[in-house]
Amino acid sequence: MARHYQERKLIRSLTAACEQAKQEVPGFAWVTHVDTEAGTPCIVWVFDTPEAMAEAVRSPGQWREWSRQALFEAGLRVDDAARWVGFDNEAACRRHSGGNWKHQLQRHLPRRR
Repeated sequence: MARHYQERKLIRSLTAACEQAKQEVPGFAWVTHVDTEAGTPCIVWVFDTPEAMAEAVRSPGQWREWSRQALFEAGLRVDDAARWVGFDNEAACRRHSGGNWKHQLQRHLPRRR
């Protein structure tokens, strides 16, 4: 699959957002991206606990904005940032994927329509 974005710019932007989120959001752990068949990466925000993740899911605006900005800086414009944003937590990874994040992150790929 060919990438239609600049991955280094995406990583740089997500790293900045990650550092900001660590300062501002209790329970936030890290962020990553997963390539999709559509060519637009899915941004996954990971939390220490299900409770911290649930709080982010209840107020997704800032997470979507950080994701939209990272995608924009990587050369992608998306109309619906919510489609490309996912949330996860360490406990869910252990429960569903035995701690294997590569497997767990596949759960965030958009389903074919």
